[in-house]
Amino acid sequence: MIESERTFAAPWSASVWAITAGVCVVILPVAFVAVTMICIRARADGASEAWVFFVAGIPTTIVALCVLLAPLRYTASESAVLVKRLGPDVLIPMENIHEVRRLKKRDLGIGIRLFGSGGFLGGFGIFFCSRLGIVYGYVTDAARLVLIECDDGRKFLLSPETPDEFVETVEMHLRAEESAEHLS
Repeated sequence: MIESERTFAAPWSASVWAITAGVCVVILPVAFVAVTMICIRARADGASEAWVFFVAGIPTTIVALCVLLAPLRYTASESAVLVKRLGPDVLIPMENIHEVRRLKKRDLGIGIRLFGSGGFLGGFGIFFCSRLGIVYGYVTDAARLVLIECDDGRKFLLSPETPDEFVETVEMHLRAEESAEHLS
């Protein structure tokens, strides 16, 4: 009997901890002071409130988006793989999954972040990898990589705490779905 749903943690690697701590302890306070000084100076010079709001809003928006979009955990069920986040979850329907497999970091080739975070709260967003092409990444530890390839060509990189068990769980759900399709 297959468990209908299994959740896997998304633990942070040492580098994600270091980058996130650095951003929180150094960069955010410096940005706050800089934005405050810019806003005070802009108001003294008669700048419009829209300009002050714009300057203060950019770093705040970036941090808020990162918090909302960072992966928290992964769930594999009979119907889908779900990347749980504070913001909208990412749903990968089981019927669309062509293959799931473990990867090593070197299997990615050269990577370029096209949009997203490259270390603060994890590596998530849209990336180009020389060996995989365009990939949607929801990674918190590059030592635990799992690749999900879909029938439509989309590729998702995840980093569940126990990647081999995650792959095994998704493969069991895929086999169960194939069996159900053959019976109907």
